[in-house]
Amino acid sequence: LQVGQTSIHCQRPDVRDLPLADVDFSPLLRAFGARNTARLLSLMLLEPRIVLLSDSLDQLFPCTVALMELLYPFIWSYPVVPVLPPSRLSFLDSPHPYIVGVHRPCVPRGRVPSTSLVADLSNNTLHVPPALSSEGLSAVEATFESRIAACIAALITCSS
Repeated sequence: LQVGQTSIHCQRPDVRDLPLADVDFSPLLRAFGARNTARLLSLMLLEPRIVLLSDSLDQLFPCTVALMELLYPFIWSYPVVPVLPPSRLSFLDSPHPYIVGVHRPCVPRGRVPSTSLVADLSNNTLHVPPALSSEGLSAVEATFESRIAACIAALITCSS
């Protein structure tokens, strides 16, 4: 395609290529680090209830979107609520898998179910419920987690 004196070449990506994601991964990686992000991705494959907890509302949406993109080629087929309104906290009691972003000041202490996987973005911690720990990280999953962490660390290094 010729536009003035500029030649523009358009090409469809190969079907074997990863899709282009117009997502900034830095808020998630800055808040959670490579190791915890890798562990969270590994545990997401078990389809738990996931609560992303943050002191900052501005952090919840981009971190949720980045997490969903990192899951590629898998697709999370359950509800995703990047920012749960305080009036809908009863949603946390749902027995089905979900990913929900929760603003910490809006949640009474002890309100998040102990059976949920809690990713605390403000404190860089991951609370894994006992049920997930026991069925969770076998040797194969630990290897998978290590490989993901190495890839994410390389991604952080390249983008710095």
